[in-house]
Amino acid sequence: MIYKLLFVTILFATNLISNTIILDKICDGNDCVFGNHTLTKHNNIYDIPFFDGKVIKVLKPKDKISELKAKIRLFPGIAKITNINNKYKNKLDSKKEILILDNIKDNYSRIRQDNSTFIAKISRKKNQCNKNNKNIDKESCWVDVIKEPFIIGFWVYVDVKSHNLKGWVLKPYDKY
Repeated sequence: MIYKLLFVTILFATNLISNTIILDKICDGNDCVFGNHTLTKHNNIYDIPFFDGKVIKVLKPKDKISELKAKIRLFPGIAKITNINNKYKNKLDSKKEILILDNIKDNYSRIRQDNSTFIAKISRKKNQCNKNNKNIDKESCWVDVIKEPFIIGFWVYVDVKSHNLKGWVLKPYDKY
């Protein structure tokens, strides 16, 4: 019985991880502002941007880090196109579902269909376009959100000069 439970747990965890997406180029242009930070708590620094990576070192409060690049690991949202916006008519197949990825700003998100990824104004929540919602942004309401996106982690590749090493740290630094 215990082996069956362990097997089912491993299958479930493997399925969860395989359904995640890692976004590499999330900070193109001015989307992110990297800088230098002083840690306020202990933080693990990993060789890869995920908890199953090898911990290179445990950083201590007051260690200084320099952010170099970032990645997001997330469960993508899923949406069905209900009323395709003219802006996206030539880019999307209205018969296929789209994946909703990371939020950029002001209802703009990175979306993906097949092998094409681009930024679009789109609702991210199931009830965002509900007629009872007084704050509807009608330009975002051209899809029916089936599953909302969920960010698992915002990982930042950092340089820790005092320890002469580079690796991945999960943000926000003051909560881990």
